[in-house]
Amino acid sequence: MLNTAKDFMWNHKALTLPFVSSGLCIIWLIMEPGPEPTVALLVSVLTFWSLFFQERDTWYTKTQGKLWVIVGRSGNQKDQDNYIKQTLLKFEPVAKYKIDSDSDFFTLTIDSYSSVKTECLITQARTLGSKLNSITKNGNCIWEYEEP
Repeated sequence: MLNTAKDFMWNHKALTLPFVSSGLCIIWLIMEPGPEPTVALLVSVLTFWSLFFQERDTWYTKTQGKLWVIVGRSGNQKDQDNYIKQTLLKFEPVAKYKIDSDSDFFTLTIDSYSSVKTECLITQARTLGSKLNSITKNGNCIWEYEEP
């Protein structure tokens, strides 16, 4: 139990001050009840709570592996879902992914540790009834559709 608490505090250093001040405010409230320790406790707890959620949300904004952004279009929703499902299988293991869809256009953002060949993604899109507009890896456009 002590190691778990110590590991938590070490990994979340920004939370240490509001967490410790919350504990001290509880002791102060027990020893001397009144409005000052109550307000101090509420402020400490709210600060701890907001920092906790802010730190938890950074997982979504930090890249774990390679960041791929695949932009394409599909004739219907079924083909689009099928393409996205098959693409995610190719990128195993996937740290996280996000799908933005607007009518027949879609943007698939994948954070993955694996490396996939661009030609493989293009061929897969053609066989599953989707057309790709561009593929971006770590912010660099590695493939873009050119009209013949």
